[in-house]
Amino acid sequence: MTLIIIGSCNNGYNRVLKSSDPNVKYDKAMEYYEAKRYKMAVPLFEELVSLYRGTTKSEKIYFYYAYSNYHLENFITAGYYFENFVRTYPNSEFTEEAMFMSAYSDYKSSPTYSLDQEDTYRALDNLNLFMDTYPNSALKDSCNALTLELRGKLEKKAFENAFLYFQIMDYKAAMIAFKGVLRDFPESMYKEDVLFWMLVTNYEIATKSIKSKKVERFEDTINSYYKFVDTYPESRRINQAEKYYKQSVKNLETINS
Repeated sequence: MTLIIIGSCNNGYNRVLKSSDPNVKYDKAMEYYEAKRYKMAVPLFEELVSLYRGTTKSEKIYFYYAYSNYHLENFITAGYYFENFVRTYPNSEFTEEAMFMSAYSDYKSSPTYSLDQEDTYRALDNLNLFMDTYPNSALKDSCNALTLELRGKLEKKAFENAFLYFQIMDYKAAMIAFKGVLRDFPESMYKEDVLFWMLVTNYEIATKSIKSKKVERFEDTINSYYKFVDTYPESRRINQAEKYYKQSVKNLETINS
């Protein structure tokens, strides 16, 4: 009995797909969408986009076509269609929501911090565009929360990349990367760690420098120490930092003696 019912449903759906009546396809597409049967709705909406182009129903069809892809977790596709909706129907009642959903689809596509962050940057750009376009939107708080989350992901990736350079003893690259973290994320949650590892990195660069560079670079290490302790006087790493400071002072005394 179950097989008969399934077969009957499939035959009914196939008849809709093959129908030459666009109104039948439109009604069934909306019916499938409301029933959350998005896989069945998508092929119908895809065909209806061209069938109803230029009519009063076209923007609603396109809007629900984009949403159907979103609900199927085809986030890249959904983001594309939401973005295209905004360009095609700039004055639609759905335009604000579509612009937000374009950014949100990019947010959903954003991978874990260790992977390539192209989608993360695109999501941030689109969230900023949305807030610039609709500064008083009811979705403003949601945009701010998503922006903070995405920037946190970029911040973590930047710190981890810098620390990786340190671990593989590419100290000059590590220093550039640590400075980049502070430049791009001045209030970084990793700021204490960054300042400490910049101190250690400066020390490692100094000890491995040629004689003519040692004075300058041990002085850089001492300056890094002062910046660290002034910023985080109660840090759990104060004692470690002092060791690098004292050794740098001692090395300078030896060089200058």
